Amino acid sequence: RFLLTFERAMRECDFCVTADLPLAPATTVATLRADLDRLRGHVDAVQVSDSPGGIPHMAPLVAAGLCLDSGIDPVVNLSGRDRNRIALQSELLGAAALGVTSLLLTRGDRLPATLSPRAQKVYEFGAKRLLRCASLIGGEPGLPPVNGFYLGSAVRVIDPPDGWQPDGINNKADVGCKFVQTQPVLDVDVLARYLKSLVASRVLQRVSVVVSVPVITSQQGYEALVGSTRGLLLPPRFDPEFGAQDVRERGIRLAAGTVASIRSMPGAAAVNLCGADAGAIAAVISHLETRS
Repeated sequence: RFLLTFERAMRECDFCVTADLPLAPATTVATLRADLDRLRGHVDAVQVSDSPGGIPHMAPLVAAGLCLDSGIDPVVNLSGRDRNRIALQSELLGAAALGVTSLLLTRGDRLPATLSPRAQKVYEFGAKRLLRCASLIGGEPGLPPVNGFYLGSAVRVIDPPDGWQPDGINNKADVGCKFVQTQPVLDVDVLARYLKSLVASRVLQRVSVVVSVPVITSQQGYEALVGSTRGLLLPPRFDPEFGAQDVRERGIRLAAGTVASIRSMPGAAAVNLCGADAGAIAAVISHLETRS
């Protein structure tokens, strides 16, 4: 079966769209497959999260296997927060054996203070050490994937001051990083200035940028994004009152408009739609197709 991988889409398409696969403690094989059916044909890949916020869900490699069986390429997220070196290396070898080709590797977000019961953080590997380890495993003769993993990591969009240089991105590129993915962003003006700085620095000759765009479908979802450890980059004078009528439709239109703006920005290679159910994500993409 032919499967268009995320890496190939990033290399061959002018602009790519991925989406977070909705995973929760109650996710089952049946509900995950139903979500994949809703997303199929709308996205170039799905992002398989790694228990964000410390809330356990289906193991990423299990979800990734179901994605591959459904004909959708997974970008598996792995962090060093919950695993030591041996566990991380086992996950990387498992990903290779399963046929996963794209990984988003991070140190891992802080655990929220409200998490109960408390969990022990590990952090034996930070992002750069994890990227280096994945590069070595991906380049090991006789181990899949034959061409190595397509590796990404996290980056934070800032309003760059004069003279700013993306040293952190360059450092990650030095150990095999090929794409970076931002925190959730709705402030397109700050994003445009950030991307302009990346273009000027020529770092985009080494890595591609995936911009996370939140799809807000409830006031509770909005507050969770704002309060998350990665935060939500909002424009000035943003109206936070999503509790009014038609919050879902408003959030879908807002995400579609944000993606349309990003699509025209030099330096943006892709977006990742996050924070919503598969139906809302499909609706955002339908809005974009209507605009085209």
